[in-house]
Order: sequence, then C-alpha cells, then structure tokens
Amino acid sequence: MIKSSGEKRRIFEVGAEALRSKLKSGPTTLDDYFNLLADIERTQADAYDSWSTGLEEQRNEIHGSMDSLSTQLSEAEAGARGVIEEMALVRARIDEANDRYIDGRISMALLKDRRGRLKRRIDSLKVEIDRMRRGETLTTPRPRPS
Repeated sequence: MIKSSGEKRRIFEVGAEALRSKLKSGPTTLDDYFNLLADIERTQADAYDSWSTGLEEQRNEIHGSMDSLSTQLSEAEAGARGVIEEMALVRARIDEANDRYIDGRISMALLKDRRGRLKRRIDSLKVEIDRMRRGETLTTPRPRPS
C-alpha cells in the first residue's frame, strides 16, 4: 500500500510540476486547468481506491487470522479441559491408593499387635506346660527296683 501510495504521489507531483512548467512558459487555456484538475482528481481517487482496497484486504486477512486463532484457542481450551479432567482422575486414584496404603498400615499394625499378644500367650502357655510337667514328674511315683 505504501509503495502504491508513493507511486500515486509521484504521478501527482509530476502532474503538478507539469502545470508549473506550463504556467511559467506562458498563458494557458482554461481547458488545460480543467484537464489538470481532472488528472489530480483521478490520481486522488486512484490513491483512495488503492488504500481502500489494501485496507480491505488487510481486514480480510486479519479476520481470517482471528478465525484461525479462535479455532486454535477453542482446541487448546478443549485440550486443557481434558488435561484437567485427567488430572482430577489421577488425583482421585492417588487419594484412593493413599487410603488403601493407610488401611494396610493400620491392618499391619493391628496384626503385629495381635501377633505379639499371641506370642506372649504362647510363651506363657509354654512356661505353664513346663511347670506342669515338672510338677507331674515330682508328684508321679517312681517305680521301685525289685
């Protein structure tokens, strides 16, 4: 657009310079002035049309870019929503695994406690059995030699 505008300006300046030359060279006719004004108007109209067309093309390109970016944004938002949903599922699985781990640790602690109590009970029973056996051997009559 700038290049086109510069060219239109150059044409306008050439026309203006031609008019100055004619004015310096001597008397000119009214038709010359009208022709020059028509050239100036044509140059201005061409410049306006060129700028208008260029701006319209830029506007269309920008709208196309905006549409494309809007589509990309929608896709990115959908992807982000999917990632957020997946993260929520992973968080739920982590919480569930953590709960199972805690339950397992509690069960293990209870089993260790129970095992300890059973071991103490077994030891106690072994001591009692040993004591009973000693008492049994003490109270049992010994056979006499004949």
